[in-house]
Amino acid sequence: MRHGEAENFAIDDHERRLSSYAKDQFQQVFEQLGTIDKDIELIVCSDARRTMDTAKQWKNLLNYKNEILSSSNLYLASEFEILNFIQNDKKVQNAENILLIGHSPGISNFAIKLMKSKNHAFQGFPTGALVVMDLPILNWQEIDFELGSFIKFVYP
Repeated sequence: MRHGEAENFAIDDHERRLSSYAKDQFQQVFEQLGTIDKDIELIVCSDARRTMDTAKQWKNLLNYKNEILSSSNLYLASEFEILNFIQNDKKVQNAENILLIGHSPGISNFAIKLMKSKNHAFQGFPTGALVVMDLPILNWQEIDFELGSFIKFVYP
């Protein structure tokens, strides 16, 4: 998932807040997910304010009770850095289903490269967009590019 729409003004990019529209974005996306399994065991995001705020909004929508895993390693990370983080983080290894929240272009490139067959439905990955996929892995150390099966792409 790409973080929600952020305000355009901030002295430090890392500290940009979500816009007033972002909460509406999340509700729209949540409703579009419909009957898709929303049993998330771990929310993972960068430590930027806008991704943390996105994670908190989704925590409420999903009635998620666990901690949010945030890392500076995911701030503006490339698809390769995201892959490395997911493969090697110990907390990620203990979860079956995760919600990963990141920044463009890394998060969209990561999603595209995970697909075993390229789905061009989400070449543009707008703020608040989310892609759902299935990965035929037993643990997150096995995740790699071109393994995922596309399920759904939703955006506000």
